[in-house]
Amino acid sequence: MLFATICFTQVGRTMINQMSIEEAADNWNLLLAAIEEAIYYCESHQELLKLEADEER
Repeated sequence: MLFATICFTQVGRTMINQMSIEEAADNWNLLLAAIEEAIYYCESHQELLKLEADEER
């Protein structure tokens, strides 16, 4: 669940702010690989993330 939260907050902000993944990694002091993994996770687990978000509401 923690990774899902990170995924939504970090990747979501990146998309909203229209940062490149390199800029996001630099902005949050994360490895580029961590941003790429979060993006992959979000893309690969969209239904699960939606279910978890719905449960929290």
